[in-house]
Amino acid sequence: HLFKKMFSRFCKGYKNYREDQAVPLELLDQKRLDSFYRSDLAKGYKLFVKSGCRRFYREGCEVDDHHDASHQLFIGRIPKNCYEDELVKHFCSIGTIKSIVLMMDSQSNITRGFGFLNYEDGSLTEKAINTFDQSYIRLNKRIGLSRGLTHNRLFFGG
Repeated sequence: HLFKKMFSRFCKGYKNYREDQAVPLELLDQKRLDSFYRSDLAKGYKLFVKSGCRRFYREGCEVDDHHDASHQLFIGRIPKNCYEDELVKHFCSIGTIKSIVLMMDSQSNITRGFGFLNYEDGSLTEKAINTFDQSYIRLNKRIGLSRGLTHNRLFFGG
């Protein structure tokens, strides 16, 4: 019963959150995210979580509308317990964020260390790279940025 109570509190208030795919976060991370979602920075945004992916996006933006590589910003070296709240605070000074996609480990619910960001104005991608590449998101934690690549895939195997 304790897990069920914690789980229902964890899913409370998040739109598009499916209980069968949600894994509870650490308590400190959850408190930080709760306060972020009550702030003005999160107004007009939704959170969509599925196995292996955590997507924070503007209302009116389609869930699968994050594949435009020309306006996509790749974010690398993200700390394992860093979520959309810290990324929004870090990147919103340049312009309005359209979406953030964090790649997650589906078993442990921690980030895999990289994600993607889209601005409403695609021309801000280059400005963000020049401003925030090698910047500190936390004490002694630098992030690396580059322009997103097209989804050309080459399959090797049998």
